Amino acid sequence: MSYNKIYGVLPNWLNISIFEIDLSSNLFEGVVASGIANSGNLFLNDNRFSNCSFFLCQKIKNSLGQLALSNNLLSGELPDCWMHFSYLSSLNLENNEFSGRVPNSIGTLLNLQYLDLHNNSFAGPLPTAFMSCTSLVILNPGYNLFSGNIPPQIGNAFQDIRVLILRKNHFTREIPESICKLNKLQILDLAINHLSGVISNCFGNFTTMEGIKNNLALDFRPGAISLYNDLYFGSGGEIVTISWKREEQALKKTISLVKYIDFSELFDVSNNHLTGEIPTNLAKVTTLGIVNVSNNSLSGEIPVSTQLQSFDASSYAGNPRLCGAPLPSYSKDRVPANVPSGSNTSVQNKDDDFVFFLGLYNV
Repeated sequence: MSYNKIYGVLPNWLNISIFEIDLSSNLFEGVVASGIANSGNLFLNDNRFSNCSFFLCQKIKNSLGQLALSNNLLSGELPDCWMHFSYLSSLNLENNEFSGRVPNSIGTLLNLQYLDLHNNSFAGPLPTAFMSCTSLVILNPGYNLFSGNIPPQIGNAFQDIRVLILRKNHFTREIPESICKLNKLQILDLAINHLSGVISNCFGNFTTMEGIKNNLALDFRPGAISLYNDLYFGSGGEIVTISWKREEQALKKTISLVKYIDFSELFDVSNNHLTGEIPTNLAKVTTLGIVNVSNNSLSGEIPVSTQLQSFDASSYAGNPRLCGAPLPSYSKDRVPANVPSGSNTSVQNKDDDFVFFLGLYNV
C-alpha cells in the first residue's frame, strides 16, 4: 500500500501477522499501532507518525526482522525496549526528531546488521552498547550531537563493518588507531567533528579499499543474518545516506533492483583539528573515489601516488602548512621529495615536462 495518499491513524485493534507490511510513503499520523509488530518486515517510513512507544514497548518478543521508521515526526528519547526485538537485522530511524541518549538495550540486538540514526538530535557519548552489536555491517549515526571520544574498542567490535559514518557530530580527541583493524571498510566518514592529533600510517591498510572484491551484499531476511553474494532488500526507505561529491546522496529502495553494489571508496576527515603529515601509506590505496582532508592543520607534502594528485585542490584546502600538487602553491621547479628515484622518473625544470610527469601519475 506504499506510495498512496492514505491518511489518518492506524486503528488500535489492528493485529496482523504476515511476512511483510509496507505502508511507506503515505500520510499516516499519530501512534504506531502495536498489533503490527508481528510482521516479519515492517516499513512505515515517510509518513507523519509521532509516537512509537506503545509499538516498541510491548512486553512480548516478536519476530520482526526489518523495521523502517525513517522520515517521520518521531521525537523525544528513544524507548528503552529493544530487548524484545532479538531477530531484528535492519533498523532505520533516520530523519526524525529523536533526542537524548541512545538506550542501553540497543546492545541486545545481536543480529543487527544495519543501523541508521542519521539526522536526529541524539546526544552524549557514542554508546558502548553499540559494541555489543558485533554483526553490524552499516552504522550511520551521522548528523547528530554525539560527543566525547570515538571508543577505542571500535576496531575489535565490528569485524564485518563496511560502512561507518560518524559525520557532523561533536567527537573530540584523536582518531583511535584501532579503526585500522576494520579491514572490510568501504566507506569511512569522520568529517565535521572536533577530532585532533595525527592521522596514523595504518590508514593505508584498509584492504577492501585496495580492490573491487568483496563488494557489499546483505541478506536481511529473518533467520538469514549473513553476508551474501546476492541481495535481498524489502521495499522500505533509504538504505544509507552519504556525502558524495559534496552532496547528500541516499541509496533508496530501488536498490532492490541491483544485484551487486560497489559503494566505491571514500575517505573524508575534513573539518577537524588533525595535525601532522598525510600518511605515506595512503598513497598505496589506489581505488579511492573521494579524498577530503580539507580544513585541518595538516603539514608537509602531499604523498605522490596514482590518485592523490588527481583530486581537486579543494580536497586539501584549509591546511596552510600543507604543500604539494594539486595545491596551487606547489612549486613547479622541483621534483616532489617522495617520488621514487630512477631514470624513468627524472624531471627537467620545464613546465611542459612537469605537466607530462604529473600526467603519468594521474592515469
